[in-house]
Amino acid sequence: MQLLFSFFLCVNILKHNKEVNEDEWRFLLTGGVGIDNPHHNTVAWLPDQSWDEICRLENIPMFRDIRKTFKKYALQWRAFYDSMVSRFLYL
Repeated sequence: MQLLFSFFLCVNILKHNKEVNEDEWRFLLTGGVGIDNPHHNTVAWLPDQSWDEICRLENIPMFRDIRKTFKKYALQWRAFYDSMVSRFLYL
């Protein structure tokens, strides 16, 4: 609980200093808002919900090519994804 409080305190300080992009912050909190995804998930190991969030992330200018880049480096992302999933399974 203290770690979460510290995180939000730091974010609020950064937001006050205009060092946090509001669109990126909102996406972090919500995963973006979307109805239908016109881009079919071709990455078999990635859940559709995660793929939809990657596609919605493209609406933020800083991440405009994330979908293409993700597909290009899918093997590297898979290694990262698997390591994170296994880490959370054993908490």
